[in-house]
Amino acid sequence: MNHQEYFDQAATEWDELTEEEALVRLREIVAGLEIEPGAAVLDEGTGTGVLLPLLLKKESRVAALDFSCEMLRRAQAKGHPVGGVVAHDTIPDEKAIRQLLREAGLGEVRVWDEPDRYLALGQRDG
Repeated sequence: MNHQEYFDQAATEWDELTEEEALVRLREIVAGLEIEPGAAVLDEGTGTGVLLPLLLKKESRVAALDFSCEMLRRAQAKGHPVGGVVAHDTIPDEKAIRQLLREAGLGEVRVWDEPDRYLALGQRDG
C-alpha cells in the first residue's frame, strides 16, 4: 500500500480519530495567527478539512490541498472549498520551506516544526 492509498482508506474514519485535544491546539494556533481579512492562506495537507472552518472565520481566502483524493472528497462533502491534490505527502524541512516561501515572494518567514504542530508563515510585503 502506498501513502496515497493509506490516506484514502484512513479518510473514512479520520474525523472520528481527531481528538478534542487536537482541535483545541488547532483553535489556539489559528487564534494566534495574525491573518488579515481577505488574506490568502494555503492549507497544505488539509485532510478532511478540520482546519478550514477556523481559517474561514478569519475571513481569509483559503486554498486547501491534500495528497489524498478521498480526504478532499470528504472535505468538499462538508461544503468546504478545496484547492486539489498535492504531488507528495512530505513536508519540506525548515531550510527548504524558508527558501520556497522566499522564492514565492514572501518575507518575514517563520517556521515552527514541533512534535504537536508544523506551521510555516510567510507574509507578502506591501
